[in-house]
Amino acid sequence: MNKSTQKTVYVIDDDSAIRDSLAVLVRSLKLNLTVELFSTAGQFIDFISSSELSKFSLLIIDYKLPGTNGLDLMKLLSEKGIREPTVIMTGHTDEFLEEKAEELGAIKFFSKPFDPKQLVETILKVFDLTNEDIIK
Repeated sequence: MNKSTQKTVYVIDDDSAIRDSLAVLVRSLKLNLTVELFSTAGQFIDFISSSELSKFSLLIIDYKLPGTNGLDLMKLLSEKGIREPTVIMTGHTDEFLEEKAEELGAIKFFSKPFDPKQLVETILKVFDLTNEDIIK
C-alpha cells in the first residue's frame, strides 16, 4: 500500500502517555492503520511541509499544545488547504471551545479522559469501516 492510499491517524499531543496510549489503541484495532505521533504543532507543521499527508487521514489534536493550541493549528492547516477530519481533545472543556472547534470543522470534541469506544467509533466512521472490519 503506497502513501497515497494508506489510512493514517496523526496524533498531535504534548503528553507522551496520551500519544502512546492512542497509538496502542489504534494499532490494537488491527485495521492496517498507520499512526504518526507528534509532540508539538511545530513538529507536525514541519512534517507536512516536507511530506505529503496520507490521502485518507484523521487528525487527533490536543487543545493545549506548547506555544499554541489545537484550534489555532486547525486554522493554520485550513489556510494551507488541509481540511482533514479532525478530533480535538482537551482536559479543560467548555462549551465555547467545543463550539469553536465545530466552527473550524472538527468532527468530534472529546474531554479527557475520554471513552475509547467513542474514539473507535469515530475512527471507523472516518475510514468508512465497521466493527466487523476489526480483526479480533
